Amino acid sequence: MIVAWPAYLENPAATTGVPSMQDHDLASFTYLIAFPVFCIWGLFRIATVGWGRILTDLRRRPINTIAMAVISAGLFGFIWVNVTLMIYLNTGQSAELSNVLKWSPLFLSVSVTGTAVLVFGERVYDEIVAWYELRRLTPLWRRLIELSEHDLHMSVNNLATPVKLQRAYVEISDAICTVRPLVDGPCTVDSTVEALREGAVSDDPQTPTLSQAFPERKTRREDLELISRLASEYRAGAPERAVRV
Repeated sequence: MIVAWPAYLENPAATTGVPSMQDHDLASFTYLIAFPVFCIWGLFRIATVGWGRILTDLRRRPINTIAMAVISAGLFGFIWVNVTLMIYLNTGQSAELSNVLKWSPLFLSVSVTGTAVLVFGERVYDEIVAWYELRRLTPLWRRLIELSEHDLHMSVNNLATPVKLQRAYVEISDAICTVRPLVDGPCTVDSTVEALREGAVSDDPQTPTLSQAFPERKTRREDLELISRLASEYRAGAPERAVRV
């Protein structure tokens, strides 16, 4: 483009379109063929990167993958616009340009939407999921902190919701290793929840902790599943009573 600049200054009208391919000079060839081809190539490279990730990343990061696909769809639209404009400008059909350019806002909107989802989508999704899970865990979390004889709680007021959720799991995990519920018979989710509601816990070191009373769990997933069952049952139950045995 720098080399063709003097030729453009001599004949600026050449860049507004030519009747046929035989009528090109250096300026018109640069601005009407070389530069559009370069732009189309760049758009195509970006679009194919996003489109190619659909099959490989859809299950691993669905939101980002869909966002990249939407961006790619918008870029493919711009490729169509540029290809069509290049054809019209090089074949003496400049009068038809407006019919093509009117589609540009649509493809721009698609690309901007995809970009917004790519930037904010996973963060918003994580916040929503964390808020829901935290809302479900909070009654059990508060009750175990109340009943534990140890100071396990750390202020979470200034933390992001996903971090609060992780802190809730940590403190609940610590609490079930210290709270000793008094239950009649085998320790089950129902009997444990009832003991927590009643405040029926013991300070006697001989009484098994909540963690010890349940069957041994060998993985972190099993711990989280136990916490999830306790939280769901506790939240669905009656109000607690602050009684300590």
